[in-house]
Amino acid sequence: MSKPSNDGQRSSADGNLAEEKSAENKSAKNEGRRAALAPIAVTIATPFITGSAARAQAAWPNRPVRYINPFPAGGATDTLSRI
Repeated sequence: MSKPSNDGQRSSADGNLAEEKSAENKSAKNEGRRAALAPIAVTIATPFITGSAARAQAAWPNRPVRYINPFPAGGATDTLSRI
């Protein structure tokens, strides 16, 4: 008499192992996507979550601003200081 073959058991065990690895890879991909999308979602949601008082401030300045530039007119430093 010949021994019964265990090939069927091995292939099903190998199949289960492959399915588990596939599920782990998908889970890792989803976690990576979630980690990447979280800061984007926070950035988009922040203006909507912030109270209206922070956005509806009084008009400032309510008079002309006096800007004193100690550098000579027309120079690179003058131009960059005015930006």
